[in-house]
Amino acid sequence: MRIMKETWFLAEDSRLRAETCDYCSSELQIGYITIWTMNCRNYHLWCFKPEQQQYIYESDLTIRLTPQNQYILSCWLETWNEKFLPKYKPFDKPPKIVKTLNSQLPNLKRAWTEILKFIDPFETLNIIALVSKSFYELAWNDELWCFYCSQDYGIHSSTTSWKNCYALLSLETCVGCRKYFSNESFYRCPFLKKPICSDCRNNKPKYKLYSKKEIFQKYGINPIFLNLNFARAYPNRVVTYQFMAEKAIWQYRRENKRKLLEILQRNFKLETYEYVENLDIFNMEIEVENIDKVKKKAFNYVRSRAGKDKMLKVIIKYAK
Repeated sequence: MRIMKETWFLAEDSRLRAETCDYCSSELQIGYITIWTMNCRNYHLWCFKPEQQQYIYESDLTIRLTPQNQYILSCWLETWNEKFLPKYKPFDKPPKIVKTLNSQLPNLKRAWTEILKFIDPFETLNIIALVSKSFYELAWNDELWCFYCSQDYGIHSSTTSWKNCYALLSLETCVGCRKYFSNESFYRCPFLKKPICSDCRNNKPKYKLYSKKEIFQKYGINPIFLNLNFARAYPNRVVTYQFMAEKAIWQYRRENKRKLLEILQRNFKLETYEYVENLDIFNMEIEVENIDKVKKKAFNYVRSRAGKDKMLKVIIKYAK
């Protein structure tokens, strides 16, 4: 037995019988669409206004129309449904799929263990473990730390717990090359609080020390505007590592670029907007030639925020 929906009605071709529309009181003409509702009222299609102000599914109706009139009804339904969002409509699925959909959710501990494998081990230890007791327990999961040891150090067996193994490895290997070092060839950096071997310190540019003056000379940015930590080094220098300086500079330029693009878009300066959008914030140390003054000002603003907010007004005034 079919269950009638609250939006149900019967649509059929008018027949040879003396009936009138309950809305306009005129006769239902032969060949036109007649609507019969659940409360035994009949209407012309153009007079009919459903009582339920909601989306109507064609599959919920009873339709007895010629192909031409069925097309007219479909157009009417489309016009009516434009005003509403479709309700959730349950759909039939084969038994096998239904069984799969009704199966239990996977173990949350299992799922979170897989998710935490994408997070830095020190964030897992210092941040994730503080969320709740459950996450604290997850942060001690041996499987997780076994994965960290394998990923970072290539170690696949341990005589202690995997977390202790990772802690020992982080103390006894170089932070740069992840290799063991001798007592004579390493430096325990008080800034990073991790050991660095002599080869990495001397040969890897990322571990080169930059002073505030050197950062300003190379990048043209005053270090006080950067979210950057410095440490005191011999002889009486305030320094940071190159990789830390570059990361802070890229974040600074990304914010400058975002701010400038937002203002250019708001003022419909499309040509300059396109130029700024294509700027590479990772490679802006070389001066750009053969460009007009406005684009050069935009370049300098993104690179080092030259002229500060006053420069923005100049760029907007003359930009195209």
